[in-house]
Amino acid sequence: MKHCLPYFSVTTATIILVVTSSFLPLTPWETLAVQAQTVEVEKIRAQQLLQRGIEQAKTNQLEAALQSFQEARIIYQGIQDFLGEGQALNYLSLVYSSLKDYTKAIDYQQQVLAIARSLEDPNLEWSALSTLVSFFTQLEDEQKIIEFAQQGLILAGESQNSQWEWAALSTLASTYSSLENYEKVVEYAQQGLIVAQEVQNPNYEVLALVFLSEAHNLLGDSQKALELGQEGLAIAREINNSELEAWTLLVLGNVNVSLRNYSQGIDLVQKGLGIAQASSNRNLESNALFYLALIHWTQGDYQQAIDYGQQSLAIYRELGDHDSELIALHNLNTNYIYLGDYQKVIELTQEELALARQVKNYDYEGIALVYLGFAHFAQGDIAKILEYGQQALAVGKEKQSITSEHLALIALSIGYSNSGNNQQALELAQQSLAIARNPQHRHQLLVNAEELSLNTLGSLYRKVGRQEEAMTVYQETLAIDQHHFTAQVGLARSYRELNLPLTAITYYKQAISNIEQIRGNITGLDRQLQESFLQAILVDADGSKNTDIYRELADLLLSQGRILEAQQVLELLKAEELREYTRTGNQRQDVSFTDTESAIIQEHGTLVAFGQKLADCQRHNCPQKEQL
Repeated sequence: MKHCLPYFSVTTATIILVVTSSFLPLTPWETLAVQAQTVEVEKIRAQQLLQRGIEQAKTNQLEAALQSFQEARIIYQGIQDFLGEGQALNYLSLVYSSLKDYTKAIDYQQQVLAIARSLEDPNLEWSALSTLVSFFTQLEDEQKIIEFAQQGLILAGESQNSQWEWAALSTLASTYSSLENYEKVVEYAQQGLIVAQEVQNPNYEVLALVFLSEAHNLLGDSQKALELGQEGLAIAREINNSELEAWTLLVLGNVNVSLRNYSQGIDLVQKGLGIAQASSNRNLESNALFYLALIHWTQGDYQQAIDYGQQSLAIYRELGDHDSELIALHNLNTNYIYLGDYQKVIELTQEELALARQVKNYDYEGIALVYLGFAHFAQGDIAKILEYGQQALAVGKEKQSITSEHLALIALSIGYSNSGNNQQALELAQQSLAIARNPQHRHQLLVNAEELSLNTLGSLYRKVGRQEEAMTVYQETLAIDQHHFTAQVGLARSYRELNLPLTAITYYKQAISNIEQIRGNITGLDRQLQESFLQAILVDADGSKNTDIYRELADLLLSQGRILEAQQVLELLKAEELREYTRTGNQRQDVSFTDTESAIIQEHGTLVAFGQKLADCQRHNCPQKEQL
């Protein structure tokens, strides 16, 4: 057989060459070129998915956005683009936060943080830390806010970024303020002030000064707070920042109240309110109204306090600010306690208790329980003040609420005293006073915490015959607030029981004069409230009413043959005169002082000074005792 070579045409050879060449291995350079092309295509696809997800999120298609971001993330992982993966994870985190799924939102953002640190990318790391702080702010987890803000502060220092440093410091100051740790507020706000001055940012400077002013005021250094607040106000006005000016005015108003400059405090807060209303800043407006309500309450002007309190409460509800709503509701309720409308107190307190439990505010849960107990006690149910007092004490112990514990001890003291157990009552009242006087607790308690403890303790000392000790604590109350008529009544009763009727009469008259001032301030309220005020129970262990004070003075005057003065005192109680005053606007007749009583007040400045001198003289049996 003849053998020969196969015959190939040129065309056949070309086809074979082309087909077989595709199976030949690529050179390294060719491999890299193909991979780069593939990566670039995948990166473009991932970026398109990110953009699609952003558009979907903008139109509230959140589930679709999650899918787009998740697909982008998988692509970035596949091509080992860690920065792109961080972007995708960040978007996933933000969408889950919009869905209120903070567990997933935090998980994804912590993955972003890990990537940022692996890449040594400070900008991405700061973004992740800031976002985590915002999530934990929504969750009201102060410890986590502090943890990540402190990490941010370290990063800011390493990056020498003053803006970041300020943000971290202001976040720490604000968070510690929420935790009522004002020493820490001062520490971080002071650092923030230095940063603000270094970068010459007056807005930051004002904010730091406001933080410092508030903190020093709550730490008891109101004079320092005044100086810092005035410095901040001057800067705010200089840079024409009306909102910062308004906020600083509110802080200065509070400081002036702490310094007992009530009219100045009201004037400053009114100016802040005007700015807030002009700029339609509802948050600032509600706070200004709240402060005005509080100031008027401290002065016994319950009519104005209720008016401003109701306005602030309405705005807090409109804004959905449940924490502020709770505090405003409590303050409004306190007015009705002192006005003696106990049914209204029960109604508002039940609302307050439900809200306190909803927002997990254990201070106000305890306060609400005590208010319920006191309202029932005022209506004659002693068992209820013990029942609710025990519940409030349990809240205080279990939830470490010093406010709840303090008020619970007072409530239980009143309950035990009116159940005949004065020794137990005394021990509890003394414990409450120790809490009120502990400097570490000062900013955690109600503004009148010490006065409440002192008056309760004073009434108990009187009931067990320890008159000198009673007089001492009553004088301590008047040293805090010289117009505190409950303490004046306590002193009057003590002097009466020591058979010192002239001194007792002077204190009774001073107390009634202060009560009449309150009556004059509430003439715009419903007649029922004006009348219930006279039937209101004093907040101490006596369980007596305001009307009892008038009758006790009248009896004492009659015993001294001062019949016309006794008649005048009883006339003040007549409802007809109150109605006539309301209708005509005539000036209310006030209790009159004799020349001797007026001379005492003129010589000693106030009855507080006279009482302190007399009490000291009695203790030491001084030669001037009879003369006094």
